[in-house]
Amino acid sequence: MLQLGRNKSRRTTPAVADALELPFRDATFDGATVGWGVRNLADLDAGLREAARVLKPGARFVVLEMSTPPREPMRTLYLGYFEHVLPRIGRLVSKHTTAYSWLPESARVFPEPEALARRMSEAGFREVSFERYLTGVTAVHVGVR
Repeated sequence: MLQLGRNKSRRTTPAVADALELPFRDATFDGATVGWGVRNLADLDAGLREAARVLKPGARFVVLEMSTPPREPMRTLYLGYFEHVLPRIGRLVSKHTTAYSWLPESARVFPEPEALARRMSEAGFREVSFERYLTGVTAVHVGVR
């Protein structure tokens, strides 16, 4: 992905780094976004603190992540699909016996939007808010450094 994106913009330089120990000075960036990535951090709170560290004061941090729909019947339908149907489709399409098995588990243990918002605040972000989309299947969180 880094190779394919290398020439997409003159304003960016691809980098490979550990999200828990970014190789950038404090207050380097004007903003940051993560799509379906913070759920995979080995230490969510350390990753959020590290994001706050490299952002300039006033910079926005936007996180798009999975969420469980809060209302029935969508909650039950979603969990059934996500835990039973999606892994089977993933295995069939990829021809890999464990494809998509990790996805339901990683989403199941990930904090719900209210808890993620609280953890973002504890990591140094202010004005943290979130909005659910697709009946609650995803949520977008925004925090200001």
